[in-house]
Amino acid sequence: GIKCIVIDTEKGSIQKTPKGSFLISSRGGKQQEIFIDRTIVLTRRSAIKNNAAKGFFKKMEDIGFPCVNSYDSVNICEDKLETTRKLKLNNIPVPKTSLISSEADIDKAMEEVGGVYPVVCKFLSGTKGIGVFMIDSRPSLISTLQALWYLSPTTEIVLQEKIDAEYDLRIHVIAESDGMYGREYKVIAAMKRMKIKGDFRTNFSLGGDTDVVELSEEIQKIAIESAKATGCLWCGVDIIVDKEAGAPYVLEVNASPGTTGIEKTTGIKVTDMIVDFLLDKKSWVKPKKIIGFRESVTLPGIGSFVGKLDTGNGATSCSLHADSIEEIDGHVHWSIGGKEFTNKIVGQSQAEIGEKIHKRAVINLEVDFNGILYKKVKFSLVDR
Repeated sequence: GIKCIVIDTEKGSIQKTPKGSFLISSRGGKQQEIFIDRTIVLTRRSAIKNNAAKGFFKKMEDIGFPCVNSYDSVNICEDKLETTRKLKLNNIPVPKTSLISSEADIDKAMEEVGGVYPVVCKFLSGTKGIGVFMIDSRPSLISTLQALWYLSPTTEIVLQEKIDAEYDLRIHVIAESDGMYGREYKVIAAMKRMKIKGDFRTNFSLGGDTDVVELSEEIQKIAIESAKATGCLWCGVDIIVDKEAGAPYVLEVNASPGTTGIEKTTGIKVTDMIVDFLLDKKSWVKPKKIIGFRESVTLPGIGSFVGKLDTGNGATSCSLHADSIEEIDGHVHWSIGGKEFTNKIVGQSQAEIGEKIHKRAVINLEVDFNGILYKKVKFSLVDR
């Protein structure tokens, strides 16, 4: 019962009508009317397959249509090296990784991933296990790369240490909004993908066996933090578990995950859940130009909030609502949402409210914003 329009982004065309709606089509096809306040865009990998497709995708965002996932998120996830970089910046465990652009990079890259063969090689972009291969010696690595460069001189290869494992985990994460206090990221389904016989890959699309799995809290947290780090509202996170040490590593984040395999394995109606998520307007994220007036931020250990970003009113710090505030011996005791905290006072804020100056205790807190953790951010507490 939901109207769905499929657009080939490489041939996409959109134009505004005099009444404010838009006419959209694949070039040469039937034009269909859509409205910005009741249309959401579900993006798949093909949305960035070439510059024409990327241009149309970006145009949809620039007009103001909410996209799941966003242009930036899809591009991050499509580039395996950039994905790894984003995850590493957010202290998420990933295999040792390096980039090879020429034969001169090989020895340095091998040193960066631990210097031990076999190693895993990946094209910067790939899906369903295609473009991923294993190399067991330096001569094999050199000859393979020489053949690739002969066919395509500009090819770059991501080199990763090989983690010994019998399986990996595909975990679907979505980020629902309650409309006021930010987003709740949660795992909606997960499956174990067994190594294919005679292969080191586990992909369902290549014939790998799958099984249901119960995730630990640690694994769930890693999957959720991976979605946050890449900015995805819905994604499939692939985590491998070292069979000796039991340590988890994120292999990649898929901004355009399939649902067939995980539905067959778990019996969970993942597609239905995603459709419900897409249709809930509270979950929609309107594209931002540079920075929005309202942004979602997380204060680790305290909670997630939607905050206003502006030029301020003379205060020297951010402001945070507190249900109660009491200053004793250089410390402030405060509470929010039923939680109590004590922090050292590091200064005083003098905010201009009308013609009056309000003095407030300033404390240091950590802020997780846009996938980056900022430490010692000054906050003044105020009863709002």
